[in-house]
Order: sequence, then C-alpha cells, then structure tokens
Amino acid sequence: LSIRSSLVFLSGCETGIGPAWTNDLMQGEDYATLAQAFLYAGARNVIATLWAIDDEGAAVFAEGFYRRLGDSSLTDALAEAQRQLISEGEFSSPYYWAAYQLSGNGMLESGV
Repeated sequence: LSIRSSLVFLSGCETGIGPAWTNDLMQGEDYATLAQAFLYAGARNVIATLWAIDDEGAAVFAEGFYRRLGDSSLTDALAEAQRQLISEGEFSSPYYWAAYQLSGNGMLESGV
C-alpha cells in the first residue's frame, strides 16, 4: 500500500499503541501500530490516540483541530484543539484531549 498524504487523522480507540499488553508477541513486535503502518506506507504525519476515546469528545476535538489547521501548523492546531477542550467544562478532563499524539515530520506539504 502506498499513501501520498500529508496527514492521516485516526479518530479511533488506541490507534497509536501497540498490542503488547493484550497479546503474547515476540520482543520488538509491540511497536507495530496502526499509526506506524500509515507512516510506513508513506503518510507524512499521523494523529493517533493512546487510549479508548469518547465518540462525542472525539468529534469536538476533530472539529476544533481542523478548524485551526488552515491558519496553524500541525502542532499548533493540535495544541489549540487540546486547549479548547480543556476550557470547555464537559470535555476538560485529560481523558478527552490528552490521548491524541502526532507522529511524523510535523509539516504539511501542499498538493500531497
């Protein structure tokens, strides 16, 4: 599989962690994650989650992230979306915003 994308946003549960805690794997296999599969396939950046996320909170987070992405860098848009949830009472718990991580080169290339 070959992917030519500057950003893949995985808004699903535990897309940024390996299965080592759930399976009997050989040493080193615990690093294979869905996020890494996209990076290996050619995606420049992947936003993934470290634990099970809430559907409603994930939707609010993604909306805030993409709203800011046009005017901000990937890291700034991610941080601003996290700060938005922190400031909102319903989603202020780290459970809703701290699971998201960015892997990749941190740059958005136009036309890709």
